[in-house]
Amino acid sequence: MALPTRLLALAAAGVAACLVGVGGVALWQAAAALSRAATAQEAAAAAWTSDAAGGAAIARISDAARGIDLYVMPDAGLDSLADGPGLFAGVTPGAPGLSVIAGHRETHFAFLRDLGPGDRLTVEDSSGVTTEFAVVDARVVDGRTVTVDRTPSAAGTAPTLMLVTCWPFDSAALGPERYVVTLAAL
Repeated sequence: MALPTRLLALAAAGVAACLVGVGGVALWQAAAALSRAATAQEAAAAAWTSDAAGGAAIARISDAARGIDLYVMPDAGLDSLADGPGLFAGVTPGAPGLSVIAGHRETHFAFLRDLGPGDRLTVEDSSGVTTEFAVVDARVVDGRTVTVDRTPSAAGTAPTLMLVTCWPFDSAALGPERYVVTLAAL
């Protein structure tokens, strides 16, 4: 038995309204995430430049030519990653040894897609010491099979920086693949 045309039109309109509603919610969530990310970075910048002790950031990653100015949070927990990239493993960025920093591909680490071998970033620690880094590798890895040793590296080794985000960049799905950019101190 065929449904009347009017009923089909109403059903189609209802489905369309639901899809618009779901899309609107998704857009609102994305806008809220971007707003939180920007607000948290502004607060970290204010704390970084003030004389007040106890700022949240442990390091600053920058590249004026690309407009990159990011404050690194002391951990890479789900909540703190909404505020900025966070230290996932290793030593404070710029210190001798390996520092692994994670960040969201939609916000703070979206710029990673544009980095290639030889590109440079500057890292400043909380005491004002800066270290220049150059990209030596960028690759996609399977997060299920590649692990990072979370033990700080031995003192005396050169500063190395790994920036990690989800892959692919244009996906909303959380899959197992990660994009890893490795940088060596100059």
